[in-house]
Amino acid sequence: MKPFAKRILAATLSILLPGAGQIYNGQRHKTALGCSIFFLTPIIFILFKLTYFFWGFVSLIALLLCIYIWNIIDAFFHAVKPCMRRTLRLAPWMVIFPAILISINAYGIIRHLDPNSTILGIRPNRLVTNSMAPTAQVGDFFMLATRYNKTDGLARGNIITFHHRKLRLVLFKRLIAVAGDTVEGKGTSIYVNGERIQEPYAQYIQKSESTDSYNKRHAVSDFGSLIVPDRKLFVLGDNRNDSFDSRDPEFGFIDIDDVYPNYKPLYIYWSREKSRIGKRIE
Repeated sequence: MKPFAKRILAATLSILLPGAGQIYNGQRHKTALGCSIFFLTPIIFILFKLTYFFWGFVSLIALLLCIYIWNIIDAFFHAVKPCMRRTLRLAPWMVIFPAILISINAYGIIRHLDPNSTILGIRPNRLVTNSMAPTAQVGDFFMLATRYNKTDGLARGNIITFHHRKLRLVLFKRLIAVAGDTVEGKGTSIYVNGERIQEPYAQYIQKSESTDSYNKRHAVSDFGSLIVPDRKLFVLGDNRNDSFDSRDPEFGFIDIDDVYPNYKPLYIYWSREKSRIGKRIE
Protein backbone atom coordinates (compact mmCIF):
# COMPACT_ATOMS: atom_id res chain seq x y z
CA MET A 1 0.00 0.00 0.00
CA LYS A 2 1.30 3.45 -0.90
CA PRO A 3 2.32 5.78 1.99
CA PHE A 4 -0.47 8.30 1.35
CA ALA A 5 -3.06 5.53 1.21
CA LYS A 6 -1.80 4.28 4.58
CA ARG A 7 -2.16 7.75 6.02
CA ILE A 8 -5.73 8.06 4.72
CA LEU A 9 -6.64 4.63 6.10
CA ALA A 10 -5.20 5.42 9.55
CA ALA A 11 -7.00 8.78 9.65
CA THR A 12 -10.28 7.21 8.50
CA LEU A 13 -10.07 4.58 11.24
CA SER A 14 -9.57 7.33 13.84
CA ILE A 15 -12.57 9.20 12.46
CA LEU A 16 -14.73 6.10 12.94
CA LEU A 17 -13.34 5.37 16.41
CA PRO A 18 -10.73 7.41 18.33
CA GLY A 19 -7.61 5.28 18.78
CA ALA A 20 -8.37 2.91 15.90
CA GLY A 21 -5.82 4.66 13.67
CA GLN A 22 -3.17 4.25 16.34
CA ILE A 23 -4.00 0.54 16.55
CA TYR A 24 -3.41 0.28 12.80
CA ASN A 25 -0.09 2.13 13.19
CA GLY A 26 1.07 -0.17 15.97
CA GLN A 27 1.12 2.65 18.53
CA ARG A 28 0.24 0.44 21.44
CA HIS A 29 0.64 2.79 24.38
CA LYS A 30 -0.80 5.77 22.53
CA THR A 31 -3.87 3.65 21.70
CA ALA A 32 -4.60 3.00 25.36
CA LEU A 33 -3.80 6.58 26.36
CA GLY A 34 -5.90 8.17 23.60
CA CYS A 35 -8.94 5.99 24.20
CA SER A 36 -8.73 6.44 27.96
CA ILE A 37 -8.57 10.24 27.75
CA PHE A 38 -11.35 10.47 25.18
CA PHE A 39 -13.81 8.23 26.99
CA LEU A 40 -12.89 9.13 30.58
CA THR A 41 -13.24 12.88 30.02
CA PRO A 42 -17.09 12.95 29.81
CA ILE A 43 -17.32 10.58 32.78
CA ILE A 44 -15.21 12.94 34.90
CA PHE A 45 -17.24 15.99 33.82
CA ILE A 46 -20.47 14.20 34.71
CA LEU A 47 -19.24 12.90 38.07
CA PHE A 48 -18.21 16.40 39.14
CA LYS A 49 -21.43 17.86 37.67
CA LEU A 50 -19.47 20.30 35.52
CA THR A 51 -22.07 19.85 32.77
CA TYR A 52 -24.62 21.52 35.08
CA PHE A 53 -23.05 24.79 33.95
CA PHE A 54 -23.16 26.14 30.42
CA TRP A 55 -19.43 26.82 30.20
CA GLY A 56 -18.70 23.41 31.68
CA PHE A 57 -20.77 21.86 28.91
CA VAL A 58 -19.03 23.99 26.27
CA SER A 59 -15.62 23.07 27.70
CA LEU A 60 -16.45 19.37 27.51
CA ILE A 61 -17.51 19.62 23.85
CA ALA A 62 -14.41 21.69 22.98
CA LEU A 63 -12.08 19.30 24.80
CA LEU A 64 -13.57 16.22 23.17
CA LEU A 65 -13.36 17.88 19.77
CA CYS A 66 -9.66 18.73 20.31
CA ILE A 67 -8.86 15.17 21.41
CA TYR A 68 -10.81 13.77 18.47
CA ILE A 69 -8.98 15.95 15.94
CA TRP A 70 -5.62 15.20 17.57
CA ASN A 71 -6.29 11.44 17.22
CA ILE A 72 -6.98 11.85 13.51
CA ILE A 73 -3.93 14.05 12.82
CA ASP A 74 -1.62 11.85 14.90
CA ALA A 75 -2.79 8.69 13.13
CA PHE A 76 -2.36 10.37 9.73
CA PHE A 77 1.25 11.52 10.26
CA HIS A 78 2.47 8.35 12.00
CA ALA A 79 1.01 5.90 9.52
CA VAL A 80 4.23 5.48 7.49
CA LYS A 81 6.93 5.81 10.12
CA PRO A 82 9.16 2.70 10.07
CA CYS A 83 9.22 2.39 13.86
CA MET A 84 5.46 2.09 13.86
CA ARG A 85 5.09 -0.43 11.07
CA ARG A 86 5.56 -3.61 13.02
CA THR A 87 3.50 -6.57 14.02
CA LEU A 88 0.76 -5.41 16.35
CA ARG A 89 0.87 -7.08 19.74
CA LEU A 90 -1.39 -5.46 22.25
CA ALA A 91 -1.43 -6.46 25.88
CA PRO A 92 -4.91 -7.65 26.93
CA TRP A 93 -5.47 -4.58 29.15
CA MET A 94 -4.84 -2.28 26.18
CA VAL A 95 -7.89 -3.77 24.49
CA ILE A 96 -10.10 -4.57 27.47
CA PHE A 97 -9.83 -1.20 29.23
CA PRO A 98 -10.77 0.95 26.20
CA ALA A 99 -13.52 -1.55 25.37
CA ILE A 100 -15.00 -1.12 28.85
CA LEU A 101 -14.93 2.68 28.50
CA ILE A 102 -16.56 2.51 25.08
CA SER A 103 -19.26 0.20 26.43
CA ILE A 104 -20.00 2.53 29.36
CA ASN A 105 -20.36 5.51 27.04
CA ALA A 106 -22.46 3.57 24.53
CA TYR A 107 -24.78 2.40 27.31
CA GLY A 108 -25.04 5.96 28.59
CA ILE A 109 -25.99 7.25 25.14
CA ILE A 110 -28.68 4.58 24.78
CA ARG A 111 -30.12 5.39 28.21
CA HIS A 112 -29.75 9.08 27.42
CA LEU A 113 -32.44 8.66 24.77
CA ASP A 114 -34.82 7.35 27.43
CA PRO A 115 -36.94 10.21 28.89
CA ASN A 116 -36.51 8.70 32.36
CA SER A 117 -32.75 8.27 32.02
CA THR A 118 -30.60 9.24 35.00
CA ILE A 119 -27.37 7.65 33.78
CA LEU A 120 -25.72 10.79 32.40
CA GLY A 121 -27.36 13.19 34.83
CA ILE A 122 -28.44 15.61 32.07
CA ARG A 123 -30.40 15.41 28.84
CA PRO A 124 -31.28 17.94 26.13
CA ASN A 125 -34.81 19.26 25.64
CA ARG A 126 -36.60 21.62 23.28
CA LEU A 127 -39.30 24.22 23.94
CA VAL A 128 -42.41 23.98 21.74
CA THR A 129 -44.57 26.67 23.40
CA ASN A 130 -44.13 30.12 24.88
CA SER A 131 -45.88 29.31 28.16
CA MET A 132 -42.69 29.94 30.16
CA ALA A 133 -41.47 32.97 28.17
CA PRO A 134 -39.29 34.89 28.65
CA THR A 135 -37.62 32.48 31.08
CA ALA A 136 -37.68 29.85 28.32
CA GLN A 137 -39.39 30.23 24.97
CA VAL A 138 -39.98 28.67 21.57
CA GLY A 139 -36.68 28.14 19.78
CA ASP A 140 -34.76 27.43 22.99
CA PHE A 141 -32.89 24.17 23.44
CA PHE A 142 -32.14 23.63 27.10
CA MET A 143 -30.33 21.13 29.28
CA LEU A 144 -32.31 19.33 31.97
CA ALA A 145 -30.60 17.86 35.03
CA THR A 146 -32.09 14.53 36.09
CA ARG A 147 -29.99 14.04 39.23
CA TYR A 148 -30.05 17.51 40.72
CA ASN A 149 -29.89 17.58 44.52
CA LYS A 150 -32.30 20.30 45.57
CA THR A 151 -31.94 21.65 49.09
CA ASP A 152 -35.05 23.83 49.20
CA GLY A 153 -37.58 21.18 48.16
CA LEU A 154 -40.89 22.36 46.72
CA ALA A 155 -40.47 26.04 47.55
CA ARG A 156 -42.91 28.59 46.17
CA GLY A 157 -41.44 30.46 43.23
CA ASN A 158 -39.28 27.58 42.07
CA ILE A 159 -39.55 25.97 38.66
CA ILE A 160 -40.63 22.34 39.00
CA THR A 161 -40.72 19.51 36.48
CA PHE A 162 -43.63 17.09 36.55
CA HIS A 163 -45.59 14.53 34.56
CA HIS A 164 -49.08 15.66 33.64
CA ARG A 165 -51.30 12.57 33.68
CA LYS A 166 -54.05 13.93 31.42
CA LEU A 167 -51.70 15.38 28.81
CA ARG A 168 -49.18 12.55 29.19
CA LEU A 169 -46.37 15.06 28.93
CA VAL A 170 -43.37 16.08 31.02
CA LEU A 171 -43.72 19.81 31.68
CA PHE A 172 -42.11 22.47 33.81
CA LYS A 173 -43.94 25.41 35.37
CA ARG A 174 -43.58 27.88 38.23
CA LEU A 175 -44.73 26.59 41.64
CA ILE A 176 -47.10 29.19 43.11
CA ALA A 177 -48.94 27.48 45.96
CA VAL A 178 -48.72 24.24 47.94
CA ALA A 179 -51.24 22.12 49.84
CA GLY A 180 -53.35 24.18 52.24
CA ASP A 181 -52.63 27.50 50.53
CA THR A 182 -55.39 29.78 49.28
CA VAL A 183 -54.55 31.24 45.87
CA GLU A 184 -56.37 33.94 43.95
CA GLY A 185 -55.76 35.88 40.74
CA LYS A 186 -56.83 39.47 40.13
CA GLY A 187 -55.69 40.92 36.83
CA THR A 188 -51.89 40.77 36.78
CA SER A 189 -51.61 40.08 40.51
CA ILE A 190 -51.48 36.73 42.28
CA TYR A 191 -52.42 36.42 45.95
CA VAL A 192 -51.35 33.51 48.14
CA ASN A 193 -52.97 33.32 51.58
CA GLY A 194 -54.25 36.85 51.13
CA GLU A 195 -50.86 38.43 50.32
CA ARG A 196 -49.80 39.66 46.89
CA ILE A 197 -46.64 37.82 45.84
CA GLN A 198 -43.76 39.43 43.97
CA GLU A 199 -43.18 37.84 40.57
CA PRO A 200 -40.30 39.44 38.64
CA TYR A 201 -40.37 36.46 36.28
CA ALA A 202 -44.05 36.86 35.25
CA GLN A 203 -44.79 38.43 31.88
CA TYR A 204 -47.94 39.13 29.91
CA ILE A 205 -46.83 38.55 26.33
CA GLN A 206 -49.40 38.28 23.57
CA LYS A 207 -50.22 34.84 22.23
CA SER A 208 -48.56 33.61 19.06
CA GLU A 209 -50.86 31.53 16.90
CA SER A 210 -47.92 30.35 14.80
CA THR A 211 -46.16 28.69 17.75
CA ASP A 212 -48.79 28.14 20.41
CA SER A 213 -51.82 26.70 18.65
CA TYR A 214 -52.55 24.63 21.75
CA ASN A 215 -52.16 27.20 24.51
CA LYS A 216 -54.17 29.86 22.70
CA ARG A 217 -57.32 27.78 23.18
CA HIS A 218 -57.21 28.41 26.92
CA ALA A 219 -58.53 31.77 28.05
CA VAL A 220 -56.85 33.66 30.88
CA SER A 221 -59.09 35.38 33.43
CA ASP A 222 -59.33 36.20 37.11
CA PHE A 223 -59.65 33.15 39.31
CA GLY A 224 -60.09 32.14 42.91
CA SER A 225 -60.29 31.89 45.65
CA LEU A 226 -58.92 28.33 45.40
CA ILE A 227 -57.71 26.16 48.25
CA VAL A 228 -54.96 23.78 47.18
CA PRO A 229 -55.97 20.23 48.23
CA ASP A 230 -53.79 17.88 50.23
CA ARG A 231 -50.77 16.53 48.27
CA LYS A 232 -51.53 18.89 45.39
CA LEU A 233 -49.68 21.86 43.87
CA PHE A 234 -50.79 24.96 42.00
CA VAL A 235 -48.55 25.93 39.08
CA LEU A 236 -48.49 28.74 36.50
CA GLY A 237 -46.49 29.48 33.39
CA ASP A 238 -44.38 32.64 33.46
CA ASN A 239 -46.13 33.94 30.34
CA ARG A 240 -49.54 34.43 31.87
CA ASN A 241 -51.27 35.38 28.60
CA ASP A 242 -50.17 32.20 26.87
CA SER A 243 -50.01 29.37 29.38
CA PHE A 244 -52.20 26.34 29.96
CA ASP A 245 -51.83 25.78 33.69
CA SER A 246 -53.62 25.29 37.02
CA ARG A 247 -55.95 28.25 36.39
CA ASP A 248 -57.73 26.09 33.82
CA PRO A 249 -59.94 23.32 35.31
CA GLU A 250 -58.90 21.07 32.43
CA PHE A 251 -55.28 21.32 33.59
CA GLY A 252 -56.04 21.37 37.30
CA PHE A 253 -53.77 20.91 40.28
CA ILE A 254 -50.59 18.85 40.08
CA ASP A 255 -50.27 15.73 42.18
CA ILE A 256 -47.15 15.97 44.33
CA ASP A 257 -46.31 12.36 43.42
CA ASP A 258 -46.06 13.39 39.76
CA VAL A 259 -43.23 15.84 40.45
CA TYR A 260 -39.68 14.83 39.52
CA PRO A 261 -37.86 16.17 42.62
CA ASN A 262 -34.39 15.80 41.10
CA TYR A 263 -35.26 17.27 37.69
CA LYS A 264 -34.19 20.86 37.07
CA PRO A 265 -33.94 22.91 33.86
CA LEU A 266 -30.39 24.29 33.86
CA TYR A 267 -29.50 26.53 30.93
CA ILE A 268 -30.21 27.27 27.29
CA TYR A 269 -27.45 25.77 25.14
CA TRP A 270 -28.93 26.84 21.79
CA SER A 271 -31.60 29.27 20.67
CA ARG A 272 -32.95 31.05 17.62
CA GLU A 273 -32.04 34.24 19.48
CA LYS A 274 -28.28 33.95 19.89
CA SER A 275 -28.31 36.36 22.85
CA ARG A 276 -30.19 33.72 24.86
CA ILE A 277 -27.47 31.07 24.51
CA GLY A 278 -25.95 30.35 27.92
CA LYS A 279 -28.88 31.87 29.86
CA ARG A 280 -29.69 30.04 33.08
CA ILE A 281 -33.31 28.97 33.63
CA GLU A 282 -34.35 30.28 37.05
